[in-house]
Order: sequence, then structure tokens, then C-alpha cells
Amino acid sequence: MKNHSEQDVSAHSTGLSAFFEGLANETNLAASSHKAELQAFFAGLGPAVRIARRAQAELDRRAATRFSLFDFFHERETDLSRVFGGLLDPAGTHGQGDTFLRLFLDEVREVLDGEVHGRFPAGNLRDDRVFLEHRTDAGRSIDIVVRVRGDTWIGIENKPWAGEQPDQVSDYLKYLRTRACPETDPDAWLVYLSGDGRRPETLPDAAKDRMRCPTLPYRGAEHASPSLENWVEKCRIECEAERVRWFLTDLLEYIRKWFEPAEPTGTGDRS
Repeated sequence: MKNHSEQDVSAHSTGLSAFFEGLANETNLAASSHKAELQAFFAGLGPAVRIARRAQAELDRRAATRFSLFDFFHERETDLSRVFGGLLDPAGTHGQGDTFLRLFLDEVREVLDGEVHGRFPAGNLRDDRVFLEHRTDAGRSIDIVVRVRGDTWIGIENKPWAGEQPDQVSDYLKYLRTRACPETDPDAWLVYLSGDGRRPETLPDAAKDRMRCPTLPYRGAEHASPSLENWVEKCRIECEAERVRWFLTDLLEYIRKWFEPAEPTGTGDRS
């Protein structure tokens, strides 16, 4: 005859078995009901999805809201440089004069510090010249060169993805200094457009030269921090030509789609 302890264990075991059996039944019931609800939901969603697709197709046919010129040359650095150079040119077909160049130089000035801040070009820039793929004496090519009032030279090296060549940045700055009144105090700069916000690896050795190599990230660490994104947004606001404004909108969306905001420590040249 079983003692009380054995009877208690047996009763407890029976109770647990009954509990879990009931739980399994309830779970299966709930899963079956939930599955039926989900099937009904997605069955009802089908017509809505088809209607949405037809609506999007009609919108695309009439307005092409998802079409962007920049999708055709993703990861082509030279094409991006041509776009930036065309916008910076005061005589460019955009018809906005020196507006875009002025806004760009203002943006770069925000990352400059110390004595060089006040020396960076400003004012009337309508007579400035912009050159693409400018050849140096050593046979290298600077992506964009801006000649400001004849005696100030600003090189722009565009690095959205690719790495640097040996001594690239320092060599470019040396060349620009020889072009900018070398017999006096050469006023030369090299702006480094960085896809990830990092400064160039081949900076000049002298501190006074490093200050003349500001880094401008494609996207800033914060919304209003200096960046190409911020510059394009300002250009879009000031642009008076609707056709160019749409182009700038596409460019802005392209930058936001393919580039991440820079790290807080990677923006600018201030230390």
C-alpha cells in the first residue's frame, strides 16, 4: 500500500500531466485560430497591394518620382567630381552665377581654424575660374581647381570611396603653392571631400600647411554641421531655376542614400 508521500507525488504528477495536456490543446487551438486570421489578413491584403502597385506605376509614368540621374553612375568618382565642378563654376550652365561657389567656400570656412580662417576667399567670385582634372607638373590630376582672383588657388580632392596615392595630398598642396604667387606668400588650399569624414592620410608635415588642407565630409556628424550635404541643401534653397533645383534635390537624396554621417571626431580640422 502506498504511503501518503507516494500518493501526493502521484496526484501531483497526474495534475501536471493534465495541466500540460490542456495547455497544449489551448496552444494548438490558438495557433490554428491565429493562422486562419493571418491567412484571412494576407488574402485581403492582396487586392490592396495590387492597387498600390498600379497607383505607383501610374505615378511613375506621369511623374517618375523614383527616377534619379545619379543612380546611373553610382561609385564613379569622376562623374561626381564633374557634377561638383559644374555647380561650382560661376560661368556654369546652371545660370546661378557665383552663388553655389560662394556657399561652398562658406561651408569650407566653417571647418577652418586659427589664422587661416580669415584668409580663406570670400566676396565677389564671379570672375573665378574652375578647372576639372587639372594636371600638375608631375603629371598628377587634381579633381577640381578653383582660381580665385588670379592669385589664390584652391584644389578640391574628391574621395567618396577610393584611398589615396602616396604623398597625394601633400604633393597637390605643394603644386598649388607654386601657382599662387610663389615669390610672396602663396595663398593655396586643398579641400578634401571625404565620403566617411576621415582626414587624408598624406597630409603635409608642417602644421601651417596642414591648416590649409581642410576636410569636408559628405555628411556631417550633426544635421547642421559643415558638409557637402549641408552645402547642396543651401544651394537648393537659394537656387532660382526650377530645373536646377530638381537636379539638386536628386543630388541631395543621392548623398543621403549612399553615405553615412561622419563620426563626431571625424569632421572638420579643429583639434
